[in-house]
Amino acid sequence: MNFRKEGSGKVKVLHAVQTEIPSEISTDNADQFGEFLSRTIRSHDISTTSVIFMVGRERAFLHQLAIPASPEGEVANLVRFQLAQELPFAIEESTIDYIVTAHNDAGAVIGVLAAAVQTEYIDFLRHLARSAGLTLKRVGLRSYGNFMAVKTADYLDGGLYLFADLGLSGLEIDILSKEGGLVYSRSAGLSDEKVLATPLKQVFLEQAILQVKRTLHAQAYLAGTPDSRPRSIIVSGCTGWEREFLDAICNELNLSGKVFELPNNASVENSSAFIAGYGIACAQYRPRQEHFDFLVPKKAIDPQAVRTRQIRLAVAVVAAIMILAAILTHSKVSEKEKELKQLNARSREMDKELVAFRKFVHQTGKVNEWGTRKVNWLDEIKSLTQLLPGTEKMYVKHMFLTESPSGEYRAEITLEGQAKSRQIIDQLAKTLSDTGRYEVVPGPQITLQGDDYPENFKLNLKVSKADGEGTPTTGPASELSKDQKTTPSKMNKSEV
Repeated sequence: MNFRKEGSGKVKVLHAVQTEIPSEISTDNADQFGEFLSRTIRSHDISTTSVIFMVGRERAFLHQLAIPASPEGEVANLVRFQLAQELPFAIEESTIDYIVTAHNDAGAVIGVLAAAVQTEYIDFLRHLARSAGLTLKRVGLRSYGNFMAVKTADYLDGGLYLFADLGLSGLEIDILSKEGGLVYSRSAGLSDEKVLATPLKQVFLEQAILQVKRTLHAQAYLAGTPDSRPRSIIVSGCTGWEREFLDAICNELNLSGKVFELPNNASVENSSAFIAGYGIACAQYRPRQEHFDFLVPKKAIDPQAVRTRQIRLAVAVVAAIMILAAILTHSKVSEKEKELKQLNARSREMDKELVAFRKFVHQTGKVNEWGTRKVNWLDEIKSLTQLLPGTEKMYVKHMFLTESPSGEYRAEITLEGQAKSRQIIDQLAKTLSDTGRYEVVPGPQITLQGDDYPENFKLNLKVSKADGEGTPTTGPASELSKDQKTTPSKMNKSEV
């Protein structure tokens, strides 16, 4: 069968030929059978240099596997490990491939359909292709080709389908599902013992129906339920008796069915004979994990090889970056030199600004230090006057202010004035002492007769350095002299 690819992964069959193999040609002899294959291709004017072979179900060990959730790079090792204990031949002598059938929600692989073929047979197919003068492109699985063909041709809907592909020496029987793929598959040889006594067609039909019934029983047993009944049957083959077989099996099993025909290939005679080839041709355009290829089977990713590739890639990237950096550096040398000169000039300007700034900081520090030492007499007097009683009780005639920055006290204040009674003077001394800011030293007191304010008093106040209640919070006011006397005129009774 010669074909070409069309859109949506489908193929167009260009030329399909069936030919009888002469009895003197042994299909087990690669040289002899290869020469016959080459002559047949040339005689039918088929222009091709490559070939795809299929492995029949009778030569393949097929098994559905559930595996621990794994990335695709690790699946091959898990498949090989699980099949090692189930193969009927040594795993070292086998070629194993698989298709992915299930993923979990995280995208990891949890189910595969695995197939194993003896490597000796794959080597035979390589020899056969060389003998025919062709390049072996791929080796697929015939049973999976059947499934891909009926799926691509839209023969499958929901549920299970029984599929039978008829050949004179045997048949392949599959259980197919649109969702589950190749659910079950087996091959059955047809006995040659009754051929001499019975017409060949009748023998073939009887034995084929018997094998289909056995397949259904085996599939129901493996599925664990007798209700896994197919909804329809699909028949293909190269015998020419496919229609009679379909009628007989549908009547026997009370099923509906169809004979497969290649889609859009009405000119191909007995097109159902090429179903597997059509399916294998369609499958090769699917993603790698969705078809079998025993010529180049899927293999586990070698971590060391991955690391080697990553190192080589990293070295290449670093080298490319270095080359690019060198080119960019060379092209921008003059620009960088100009920028460097500008930066140097700016640096010199900033050095000058830094010297001026340091002088300013030094001067500011001196001012702050001066402000810390000086007494803010305006705020001090304001705080003091708020503690004095009203003029209806007393008034101040003189106030002497003296700084003591290096002494035990911050400043000294002397009040001289007149009061209406000694009790008022004593109460004032107590009020000032209770603030904790002033230490009061009473001076001499003289009583004058016939005056509204008969008690003449003098109080010395020593201002503490510790901040307390009533401490002035504003900056220093205009500086008074270190020893300055304020001598207000006699105050009226509404102001201090």
